[in-house]
Amino acid sequence: MRKYPVSLRFLGSSLAAVTLLVATGAGAAERPLSGQAYRIADEAYKAFAQGEYDVAAAKAREAIRLRPDVARLRDLLQKAELARRTMQAQLAFNASAASYQALERRDFAQAVELARKAVDYLPAVPAFRIALINALVAAGELEQAEQAASDMIKPDTSSSEALLLRGAIRQQRGAVESAQTDFDQALSSAGPAAQRGIRLVAADAALANGDPQRALRLLEPLQGREDKEAAARRALATIMRGRSGTSHAALAFSFPLVSCTSGPDLVSACDINPGATSADPGFMLADQAYRAFADKNYALASSKAGEATQLSPRDLSYRRLQVQALSAQGSLAEAEQAANAALADFGNDADMLLARADIRKRRGNLDAAQADYAAVLSAPDKTTRTEISALIGLGRKEDARARLAAAASSPEKGSELELAYLALQAGDNQDALELFNRAEAQGTLTDAARHDAAYTAARQGRNEQAIGYLNRTVDAAQAGRLTLDAQQVYDVRRESADLERRWGMRATLSDRGVAAAGIGVPRGGTIDGKDIAAEVYWRPFGLQNGALVEVYGRVNETLSGGSGVPTGSATAQAALGARVKPFSEVNAILALERLVPLGDATSGDWLARAGFSSDAGLDLHAEQTSWLSTHVYAEAGHYFQHPQSYATLEGQLGRSYRLGESGSTLVLFPHLVMGADYDSGLIEHDKKAIGSGIGTNMRYWFRQDYYNAPRSYFDLSLQYRWRIAGDKRAEGWFIRLSASY
Repeated sequence: MRKYPVSLRFLGSSLAAVTLLVATGAGAAERPLSGQAYRIADEAYKAFAQGEYDVAAAKAREAIRLRPDVARLRDLLQKAELARRTMQAQLAFNASAASYQALERRDFAQAVELARKAVDYLPAVPAFRIALINALVAAGELEQAEQAASDMIKPDTSSSEALLLRGAIRQQRGAVESAQTDFDQALSSAGPAAQRGIRLVAADAALANGDPQRALRLLEPLQGREDKEAAARRALATIMRGRSGTSHAALAFSFPLVSCTSGPDLVSACDINPGATSADPGFMLADQAYRAFADKNYALASSKAGEATQLSPRDLSYRRLQVQALSAQGSLAEAEQAANAALADFGNDADMLLARADIRKRRGNLDAAQADYAAVLSAPDKTTRTEISALIGLGRKEDARARLAAAASSPEKGSELELAYLALQAGDNQDALELFNRAEAQGTLTDAARHDAAYTAARQGRNEQAIGYLNRTVDAAQAGRLTLDAQQVYDVRRESADLERRWGMRATLSDRGVAAAGIGVPRGGTIDGKDIAAEVYWRPFGLQNGALVEVYGRVNETLSGGSGVPTGSATAQAALGARVKPFSEVNAILALERLVPLGDATSGDWLARAGFSSDAGLDLHAEQTSWLSTHVYAEAGHYFQHPQSYATLEGQLGRSYRLGESGSTLVLFPHLVMGADYDSGLIEHDKKAIGSGIGTNMRYWFRQDYYNAPRSYFDLSLQYRWRIAGDKRAEGWFIRLSASY
């Protein structure tokens, strides 16, 4: 039996505490009452003494009209009205408390009658109206309950509790769309304290309607908390999401209880208590399976899903989960066997056929996989998603895109997100981004999907939009609405910083090993020199899906060198050029620059360069104090007017260590190094030089903010190499001080 708490209480003063001193307080200037005014005032006092406060107030008003100069008559009116309101409040509280007691006895007719009396006594107090709605619902008078809730909903003073209850009533009556509208309006008008309860109730309604996507959207802001009620509903929604076309018992909508309290100020405070969720016998095991799958513990996920299937053999969603877990685990033979059993029991289920097709494709049985994809197209429960996925599996991408375009032109309510992922599957980033944007405009884009939308926008070169999505992803992660670990949040911030960059500067001071700085080799190939180089670059188009174009200007000069090597301003040289990174996934760069002589020892020329680099672990790590790091850089170039070619290679392998407290951006990188270079312009020395040794880097990162990872650094590199082959320039100390802004 449902418990209805007596949730209205009266804390005001009792009528016995109301006192009147009617004969005192007359000012000396007042004329004594006489005649008709005296008679009416006397009747007013007597009525007050007998507790007839309505009569006392009416008589006091009549006496005041005759003698407005008498202050004690106005005092009598005020006290009579106060006593009347106090009495009405007491009667209202008593009636409401009795109404809840009647509900406990399941005397619903009496409960409704008493709740109506409470509203009649004090119609302006929301708590009494909420109590009446509860009583009407308990009595099964849903139409009257809906009307009572509607009476509380005014354009200027909308009650979120009344909207919630009306939505729940409409849900009970089968008016699903209007119920959803009420729930959404309740959310938009409710204060922070009521948001959780409204979301849980609205999610219950969505689950009862077989709409797990809506339930997950409603529950998303409750992620990241120790909220068992929200977690249970999220698990149910996750399970139900895989039940499309499956015969299973629908979840019943459990009506919420809204209980209110009101004190002597007659201000109501309400608590929203959602109904209890229900589940089939295998639910708890399936919930454990989904959690294990999310943690990538696929062995546990497949085991728990198998147990859930044994308890609930008619639940196809558990079968799908088991097949998915076995497939992710790499147990493809077992996965195919489980899929075969499910299809034998349930017939040609489109989702299971797709799963088996993927498994067969991975096992190399392409003909059987194609047969499954074809079977999806004629499956009775096929959906837009399964149809498009099958067309892609059959290699009919144009047909898939046409089907996607048709679905996107008139999408079902709330389906934009699903269509966006199908567009990504079909390789259509442009349509995917448009659908993500539509979902965002409609408020249906989840935080997890917003993360994917950011990378989709970046692939389209829509950097500003991508940055906006990335920033909101950071917000969601920091607020606990999106589960990302610290490194994942850092990676999002790094992506945002890279997309935001349009220009930069680099400077390098080196003692040998200029080539390794990656910004060009001075003509002539200094052997033991100290060189300085500075560069400014601009990206006119920004980062375009990993590709870029940069226009740059550079100045370099030899500060000191070996015997007979020019130094100082005579070696100053400028370069103006452009470089392009043509590939998204490969860090290869092609450059062409014009060398402009600034000193007497230099000459003009054209230089073409090609470079390649591959790094791992050179960026900061959010939580680790040490990590493996590697760096490889290779460059080759050719001067045309004074023919000369060069090539340089440097590789580093070591481990990076964060220095200082957590959050420090100072990193030490001790490493092994191997370097080699070739210079065709050398005459007195061996054109090649190969050496290997040990070294360390100290790098300090800076210029970061809430949304962006550090964008600049200072770096000091110190290496000692032993010559392996070629010229002696491969041996000795190599020192570089560089900055990037």
